[in-house]
Parts: sequence; C-alpha cells; structure tokens
Amino acid sequence: MTMRDHPGIVLTRHFFTSLFDRGFLSDDGVESLKRALLGSLAVVIAAGLLLTRVFMAKYAGLSARSAEDYAREVVADHAFLIAIPMWCVAAAVGLVGHSLFPDRTDFRILMAEPLSSRTIFTAKLASLLLFVSLVVAAAHLALVPLTALTLSGAMKAGSVVSAAMAFAGASLSGSLFAALAVVAVQGLLVLFAPRRRVLAFSGAVRSVLVGVLVLSLPLVARLPATAAAF
Repeated sequence: MTMRDHPGIVLTRHFFTSLFDRGFLSDDGVESLKRALLGSLAVVIAAGLLLTRVFMAKYAGLSARSAEDYAREVVADHAFLIAIPMWCVAAAVGLVGHSLFPDRTDFRILMAEPLSSRTIFTAKLASLLLFVSLVVAAAHLALVPLTALTLSGAMKAGSVVSAAMAFAGASLSGSLFAALAVVAVQGLLVLFAPRRRVLAFSGAVRSVLVGVLVLSLPLVARLPATAAAF
C-alpha cells in the first residue's frame, strides 16, 4: 500500500474535497463555486493593492515625523494587518468548521468500516487545517504590499528582518488562534445541543458567528486610527 492509499490520506482528501461540495450543488454548481472562490481571491488582492495606495500617502507624511510617531502608527497598522487575516479565517471556519465534528454520515458509513475514531477525527482536522491554510495564504498574499510598506521604515533602525519575523509570527499565530477559537465555540455549543436538533442548532450557531463577525468589521476598520491608544 502506497502512502497515497493510506486510509488517513484518502479520508483527508475526501473531507477536504467535501468542503467545496455543499451536497445540494450539482457538478456544475461545484465548479461555479470554485470559480467564485478564485474570483473572490482576485478581489481580495485588488483590495490589498488599493489599501497600499491609500497608505502610501500616510507613510509619505510619516517619513518627516519623529521615530516615536512612526512607531505608534506602525503598531496600530500592524494590529490592523493582523486583524484582517484573523477575520477572514474566523469567517471561513465559521462556515465550514462544523465539518470537524462527526455527523450522521460518519456514523452510518465510516463507523462501519475498519477505521478508528481517532483516524476519522485526525483526517477531519487535517482537512480543516488545510482549508484554513489556503485562506491564511490568500489573506496574507493580498496584504504583502501593504506589509512591506509598513516595514520599510524599519530599515532606518536596521531591524527590518527581525521586525518582519515578529510580524509574521504574530499574524500567523493570530490566524491560528482565530480558527481554533471558532471551532472551540462551535464544539462547545453543539455539545450541549439536544441530539434531535443538533443539525438545526449547528446551523444557528454558524449564523450567529457570522453575524458577530460582520458586526465586528467596523472595529477592525478603525484600528489604523487608534495609534494614540497604542
């Protein structure tokens, strides 16, 4: 048996593919969904370039101010750049995070196979993390120009490498925390749901999480203007 035929690998590939197949979609609908996701990625990258153009005027003015003023503005902008991927990851996991928990199909089909519950859960977790990594990569790719702009001032102190590494570590850690926090909230709430209405309750939890995230967007957008607080 090759590595590609290992039960864990096959299950991970199956669960990852199912994240893009919502069940009610036809084959054409699945392909349309994939094209829509690629189109959304193009829109996100364009938005990142637009933000870079907007912030160029801000940093052109900061170049003539003191190092303390520059440091305060950079901290606020980095909080903004960390919050955007966190929001994107939380929204994505809020929509598909329920797939981590066993459903009726798992109990009816997979549990009848010679597979341990650990193998099934590990495959589900791996597929979800792979999906999250795609969202994280897309969000950070869109913000690369703006991140480079905010880090350009670190060259004056000769610490651009350490500043970039610190920002990357903080941003990736924040995105991972956002994913795990949303999954934890979903799992905790669904755990106490009545077994007869677990599907309806899970859908309601997803709707509430997405609603909370939408309401938090104005707070994320205000972060670049909070330099004084930092």
